[in-house]
Amino acid sequence: MSGMTSKYVTVTGDVIPSGGEYGDRTAEVQIVLDKYMKRSQGKEAPTPSHQPVSCLSDDELLEKAGASKNGVKFNALYSGDITGYSSQSEADMALIGMLAFWCGRDPEQMDRLFRDSGRYRDKWDEQHGLQTYGQITIESAIANCTAVYTPKSSCPDSPTPKKGKPTKPLDMVSAAELDSMDVGELEYRVDGLVHQGLCMLSADPKSGKSLLALDLCLSVASGTQFLERETYQCDTLYLALEDSYRRLQKRMRTMLAGKGVQPPQNCYLVTAVDSMEGELFDQLEEALKTHPSTGLLIVDVFNRIRGDSRAPGKTQYEIDSDVMARLKTFTDTHFLCLLLIHHTKKSKEANDPHLNFLGSQGIFGGVDASYVLTKENRNDTHATLSVISREMDGLELTIELDPDTLLWKCVKNDDADNPIVVAVKALLDTSPDGQWKGSATQLLKAGETITGAPIADDAQSLGYALRKLVLPKEITHRTISNGNAGRLHLFELKVNKEAPAPFHPIQVPLLTGLSTLTIDDINSEGVDFG
Repeated sequence: MSGMTSKYVTVTGDVIPSGGEYGDRTAEVQIVLDKYMKRSQGKEAPTPSHQPVSCLSDDELLEKAGASKNGVKFNALYSGDITGYSSQSEADMALIGMLAFWCGRDPEQMDRLFRDSGRYRDKWDEQHGLQTYGQITIESAIANCTAVYTPKSSCPDSPTPKKGKPTKPLDMVSAAELDSMDVGELEYRVDGLVHQGLCMLSADPKSGKSLLALDLCLSVASGTQFLERETYQCDTLYLALEDSYRRLQKRMRTMLAGKGVQPPQNCYLVTAVDSMEGELFDQLEEALKTHPSTGLLIVDVFNRIRGDSRAPGKTQYEIDSDVMARLKTFTDTHFLCLLLIHHTKKSKEANDPHLNFLGSQGIFGGVDASYVLTKENRNDTHATLSVISREMDGLELTIELDPDTLLWKCVKNDDADNPIVVAVKALLDTSPDGQWKGSATQLLKAGETITGAPIADDAQSLGYALRKLVLPKEITHRTISNGNAGRLHLFELKVNKEAPAPFHPIQVPLLTGLSTLTIDDINSEGVDFG
């Protein structure tokens, strides 16, 4: 009779001897059960003058109930405090009775608010016969509720919106409107290689990725070449969270001597920041206000800023996706190139290096561009830099680390006689402005005309060959948008740049919770980190 009776009973009396006679007394037992033990169904609910309807949103209800005459009692119960009540069930009934009044006997809102309260526990969903404990408690409260809250203004005929802010409408544009919009061109930091957006560089520990990151910051800040490609100069901020100023100073001096340039004053370095769960974004906001020309931000390494990667009730993919979405929003808001330095896992995917990073696909899916540095052996100086991006064609570069300068450099293959290179050089030599752009099909036809033979089997194989090809130093190559017609290949002859003017040290302000040093500060002969 579980769920039908509210009490237990034991019966004692004379023992019927073995072989004694006794009859069926089911009817008599049923009378006892019905009269004394059957669970009460509560009083009949009064017929309301209107259908149960809540006149308040959840937030409004909690605010009004907490500020009412019984607000102290309501707030205590809602927070889980049962002081003054003899049992948990009595406290449950007291709270749900108050909610019946404020919710206008709306069982759905009563249930939702109770589940959000400190009184909610597993028993609420415990089955008692045909109903749960929660359903029985709500029905009893509604049956005994003789009055409901009525606001001064008339109550609507339909329930008010549920908990939360009013629904924000979608920001929609038509295809015609989008076609006429000036959305600007994608900004590159390194020609055809590093562009605006959320990016990630992954590699094994101690493989040289931090050297590559520091060189990138120095190169973009000074406007000098990076991996034999032109850079677009801007201020840079390098969060070297696994380094000390001593190590940074030693590496930087070696690199700058190898590049033959002076320390760029607009490259800033930080060795400690808060996490994303703390004040990181506030610290970065202050840094960008102080240095508004910052266009490149490197975080080395990603795990040092993301904080606790656990969240009850969420999968790792959902957690990683949320983290990347927050970083993506910050990046796009400030028109940055934000490069996260990350580690790869021990077990590798042989066919796709971009699946080798630590974490779920939520990380990889959240970036605009992925760079993976791979080596055959840890001590090798040669490595492959694989690049895939939402904005440009993928490519692979063979690079080599110079131990004397600590600089990664592209390995020069002997491609001077390659028919593609011959065709491109001929097109640039006859161009008045030193550039040529066109589709892969157009380049294929022009190449065959110039060389007298096909330079590739088809347009697709030509595009793949260009990603592998090492062009002469004086030629740059990148792809640009051609609207709905896809992308175009752009080749340009480099213009010799004058040597950069010397930079002079400036006093660096201390930012809120984030202390930066310029390259000049670190490189200064008067500052020695040992």
